[in-house]
Amino acid sequence: MKEIILNNGWIHYKTGCSCNASPWYFSNSLHPDYTIIIRGTFFAIKKSGLEISKGNIDSFQSKLTQYGLISEN
Repeated sequence: MKEIILNNGWIHYKTGCSCNASPWYFSNSLHPDYTIIIRGTFFAIKKSGLEISKGNIDSFQSKLTQYGLISEN
C-alpha cells in the first residue's frame, strides 16, 4: 500500500504510537485536506480531519481512485 501512494506523490510525514501498531501518516500538497493513514494491512482516509473511508488492502487502490487521490494507472 505504501508503494502505491509514494509513487503518486504522497509523503510520509509521521509515524504514530507503537501501541497502535505504528500507523504511518501521509500527506500530499495536491490534496491538502486529505490524510492517508496506513496500519499494517488496513487504511483510513481522512478529509479535513474526518474519516471518509477505511478498509483493508483489497479496497485500498479503488478508494484512492474513487476520491481522485491517485492516478488510475
